[in-house]
Amino acid sequence: MVSVGGRPFLEHQLEYLRAQGIRRVVVCAGHLGDQIQAHFGDGSRWGIRIDYSFDGPAQLGTTGAIKQALPLLGETFFVLYGDSWLPTRFDAVLDAFHASGAPALMTVFHNTTAIGGTAATSGLKEARSSRTTSTTGSRRWSTSTTD
Repeated sequence: MVSVGGRPFLEHQLEYLRAQGIRRVVVCAGHLGDQIQAHFGDGSRWGIRIDYSFDGPAQLGTTGAIKQALPLLGETFFVLYGDSWLPTRFDAVLDAFHASGAPALMTVFHNTTAIGGTAATSGLKEARSSRTTSTTGSRRWSTSTTD
């Protein structure tokens, strides 16, 4: 629930996704996930349907959280972190995924900005992956491309 510009960061992400045509989000929530649900509710305020999958007493990590949320997800879905901004066109990512024939597609922001410096160039690199990288954190969420 980190505030950016006077609003929780996740609000900015929901608005960004909604502007790109995403209509449904599954929030995989860990520690204090009840506060996220209390603030965002069903998502109708942002024009998005939000469902929740909670870790429970022990944090599951990204892989465990996605596995637990599978009954809520469609066949094709995006996985994003609730505390990271990915400036990309999700329709282009989805097209690249379908065209690849791969079981998964990872989109990575190539940041060439030195800490404290200015960016000379930046861009997106897409890499196919059939592995899921597990990290820890309390704010993970997935977006479904189907209703």
